[in-house]
Amino acid sequence: RRFFADRSRVQVGCGARQLGKDFGSAGKATAQALGDGATWYIVSLTQRQADATFEKCKFWAKRWKLVYDELTSTHSGTDADTGDQFTYNARELILPGGGRVVSLPGRNPDALAGFSGNVIFTEFGLFPDGGYKHWRVVFPLTTKGFQEVVISTPRGKNSKFYELVNASARYIVHFTNIAGAVA
Repeated sequence: RRFFADRSRVQVGCGARQLGKDFGSAGKATAQALGDGATWYIVSLTQRQADATFEKCKFWAKRWKLVYDELTSTHSGTDADTGDQFTYNARELILPGGGRVVSLPGRNPDALAGFSGNVIFTEFGLFPDGGYKHWRVVFPLTTKGFQEVVISTPRGKNSKFYELVNASARYIVHFTNIAGAVA
């Protein structure tokens, strides 16, 4: 819940495998895009991995659409027609108010230059060269008010992800191990 509600510029999610880091990040991106019309980019090492998280965004959008339809029909007294307001194609989700979620491959950090919006780096601990080049390209977006969400399982000490996890005085780090998840 704390991770989902976090709106700080840099958020680091470190946890054991299969705890729902991608699911929570997808929910966070979809809810915020719906709420404030923001654009979110899901960046993973491969397009396949980014698309897997994007599928979770579509899951969340379908649930938000049900809530949106219910609230709209309750306030207007008629059934809502949101058919053209929650749309998606293979790699882009478009929400009411103009919010978007886009799935991108991240192998080449220079391909990310020029994008403006919030970014989710998924499985950042696996990025080439420790993710340092990707960080240098995307981090400046946070100075423009955008959020950078970095999630992964621990993958050793020679990476930007390791540095971020251990920089809790500078960044918000959400850590969940197996015991914490069970509790």
